[in-house]
Amino acid sequence: IAIEALNAEIDRTTVLGKFAYAWKRNGRPPRLDAELATPELNIDRISALAKAIVGDLEPEPPREGTLDLKIGRASYGEILAKQVDAKLRIDPDGIAIDRLEIGDVSGIALAVNGRVDTRTKSPRGDLSLALNAGSLDGVMPFLEKIAPQGADRLRRLSTPLAPLSLRGSLKFDAASSSASGTDALASFQVNGRAGPFRVALGGNS
Repeated sequence: IAIEALNAEIDRTTVLGKFAYAWKRNGRPPRLDAELATPELNIDRISALAKAIVGDLEPEPPREGTLDLKIGRASYGEILAKQVDAKLRIDPDGIAIDRLEIGDVSGIALAVNGRVDTRTKSPRGDLSLALNAGSLDGVMPFLEKIAPQGADRLRRLSTPLAPLSLRGSLKFDAASSSASGTDALASFQVNGRAGPFRVALGGNS
């Protein structure tokens, strides 16, 4: 299925770009390539619409492809993300995040890039993360549902730890993992500020 010049109105929202999906065949895994721009995207409604259209031909999750997305507002359940700009590549060797930027999700701005290689038993690669938040109030309702005890602790710390401005990196080293006889070896570094405190953390596991 391929649409080379998409200009559609879905759920009263304009979607521009191109889209292609290929089912698994001749030893090749399912593939999805999409380049889409839209001011608003409700993932729950789009999923329901897609299931109604394809019926019993529900496609398998892709294991190859590219995504280039520019979305003004994206919602999934109770999660709302604004100013989403993402460019990702998936192939049999792993996943590459050329750009993943979210201007606002629960009051937090995120930026992620890097690559993870999944060819070996233990993954290898590196990821970089930037996080900025004026306050932590926006994440409280979400944390209360998935981790009530952690949310209660974070609530007590939210005021003195805000605003947050952190930069971090995470590295996976399969070669070091094999040498040490462990399943995975990861190292991380986090630097920045949390309220009046300067943050400098590092470690491995």
